[in-house]
Amino acid sequence: MLIDVKWLSTIWTRYAPLCVAGILLSLPLAGPGAVLVSRSPALGGGVSRWSQLWQDPGPGGNDLDSDAICWADFNLQSPTTITHLEWWGTGACELGFQIEFWPQDPGTIAYQPLAVFDRGPGPSPVTPTARFVAAPEDYATNNLPDGLTHFSLDLATPVALEANDTANPRWFIGIIGLTHQAYATWNWSQSSVGNSRTYQWYRGDANRFRSLGDGRALLLADATPDLPPRMNIAVTSTNSLLISWPASAIGFVLQENTSFVTTNWSDVTNKVSDVSGESCVTISLSRTNCYYRLFQR
Repeated sequence: MLIDVKWLSTIWTRYAPLCVAGILLSLPLAGPGAVLVSRSPALGGGVSRWSQLWQDPGPGGNDLDSDAICWADFNLQSPTTITHLEWWGTGACELGFQIEFWPQDPGTIAYQPLAVFDRGPGPSPVTPTARFVAAPEDYATNNLPDGLTHFSLDLATPVALEANDTANPRWFIGIIGLTHQAYATWNWSQSSVGNSRTYQWYRGDANRFRSLGDGRALLLADATPDLPPRMNIAVTSTNSLLISWPASAIGFVLQENTSFVTTNWSDVTNKVSDVSGESCVTISLSRTNCYYRLFQR
C-alpha cells in the first residue's frame, strides 16, 4: 500500500487515532471537555453581593469591618477535575482574587459551608479542599456594556473534587476580591439562573453569617480534552493485520473504509478477542487499501 503519511498526519478527527496498513496515526482530539456549572450573570449584576478582603499593609492582618466572603453552592454527579473558572462582578480587586472550595458543614443539615469555622478568632480548626490566590496577570478580563467585568481563569493546578453524596450534599466556592483600599468592596454578580443560593460572612462589629436566596454568576469547567484510546496495528507471522486497543475503552467499535475522504465507514465484523486487557481483531491482508478507525457510539 502506498500512503502519503505527511498529508495524513495533518488531518484532525473527532474519533480515535486512525491506522493505515501498519502505520499508527495518533491524531489528537480538538475542543474542550465538560462544562460543569453554567450560571450567566443578571443584567447589570442584579443583586450583587460584596465579597472582598482588605489586605492590611500592617501587622494586624485582614481585620477591616467591611471584610466579607460569599460562597456559592454547586453539585457534582461524579468525581470531577476543575481546570477552568469564570465569574462576573464589579469593584475593588486590584490585587487579584482568593478562590477556595469547601464542602458542606457535616455537623448540620442547614445550608452552610464548613468555611464558617474558618472565620472565627484565632487559628482556624478547618482547612478548605482547595484554596489559592489568582493574581491579575493569571486571568483574563472583559469589561461588558452593562458595567460588569467578566473574569476567566485557566487553573495551573486543577482542583479535584469528589461527587456529592449524603455525607456532602453540596460544594461551595468562594470568590473573594483582594484590595488594599480600605472599605472598598468587590461585588459578585447575581446569577440569572434561579436554582442556586449564596452563603455570606461579613465581619462588621462581630462575625456574622447569613444564607441568601440569590445565587452567584459562575462557570466551572473541565477544559481537559477527552483523549481517545490508542490503537495499535502490527503484521503477524501469518501475514495478517492485528489491530488492538485498550479493552477499557467501552463503547468503541472498529470501523473500516477504502477511502480516507468519504463518509461511508462500516463496522468491522471480525471477531473481537480480549487478550491481556486489549481488544484484538485479526484481519487478512489479502484486500485492497483500507483505513481503520475506532468510533464511539
